[in-house]
Amino acid sequence: MPTKTILVLANSLKKGGRCIAGREVVWLPDGRWHFGPWIRPVSAHGQGELDHEETIKEDGAQVQVMEFATVALARNENEPCQPENWVITGPRCWSKLERPCKLPPMAALEEHPADLWIDKAEMNDRISPHRLVELRPGFSLCVIKPEELTLAWFSEMNMFKHRPQSKFRARFTYNGLKYELSLTDPLASERFCKPMPAVGERPKTLALKSAHGPLLCLSLTPVFSGFHYKVAATILGVE
Repeated sequence: MPTKTILVLANSLKKGGRCIAGREVVWLPDGRWHFGPWIRPVSAHGQGELDHEETIKEDGAQVQVMEFATVALARNENEPCQPENWVITGPRCWSKLERPCKLPPMAALEEHPADLWIDKAEMNDRISPHRLVELRPGFSLCVIKPEELTLAWFSEMNMFKHRPQSKFRARFTYNGLKYELSLTDPLASERFCKPMPAVGERPKTLALKSAHGPLLCLSLTPVFSGFHYKVAATILGVE
């Protein structure tokens, strides 16, 4: 069973659990390292979401974004639409990296995909399974630098649960196209998206800026209601 070290770049909400993902750390003989491929550790239950025990390290702390962590994996899931998926060995599969490792500059995290899973027949927040198979992008995770980024949050009535529900969105432009994606970063929504408007009130918005970004970690979901949805899993580089 392989053990891999990753720099965690996402710990986002997914189906009542978490989706954790990051870039593999590949060590060189001289002790230096470079980035390898993306790794998304997934569980063997539900749609691969990790429950609380499956996000906890040996010291009892939860895995955090922008930390190095080691994870015990059972096998690659061999999922063509999410090739980064690796099935974990079980609860408490995470451990803290013992050897010293310096965080890279934010600019080193940025990737440059030509587009973000575009399906011209659909809205920019989704792609059909047929189109994704046809497109064969080879990735379902990336970190980009948006040309502009605005958060929006509002309340709407959940007709199934008969109660108000908070909604969070990331609005941005990338390579000339405008996107509005669900924001599944719990730290960002807790930090920036306050106060929450009441049902029927206009959404509140906040433009985010930083000296070097900010950056967005984007993820493509498994099929839900007939589509793979694009989500803003993490906002990086905002002090």
